[in-house]
Amino acid sequence: MVVYDVTNQETFDQVKHWFSEIKSNAPDHVATVLVANKIDLVKSRLVSTESGEKLAKQVKSSYFEVSAKTGDNVSNAFQELGEMTYKAWSQIQNVNEKNTVNFSNKKKDKSGCC
Repeated sequence: MVVYDVTNQETFDQVKHWFSEIKSNAPDHVATVLVANKIDLVKSRLVSTESGEKLAKQVKSSYFEVSAKTGDNVSNAFQELGEMTYKAWSQIQNVNEKNTVNFSNKKKDKSGCC
């Protein structure tokens, strides 16, 4: 989750840097969400919704506008991130299961003894 402050252009300008860091240091399948915070400060807003949405498309991320102060849309952002993380994890598990040998399902020999 990368969060920027809609009342501070500098935080928005750093978003590409943070996504670059994620791409460089995290697994390819990592889930990301771009979050615009402080939407309750309407009169102080410097970064538009359109700019945030455009950037989210560029970095291939989901986009949410939230207010940590009022709680608006915060749970939706975390819910989306959780669902995306679970989906990515499930896909990895499926691949891992296909590439493993299961020794616990070995058939027992039917010998005449005991």
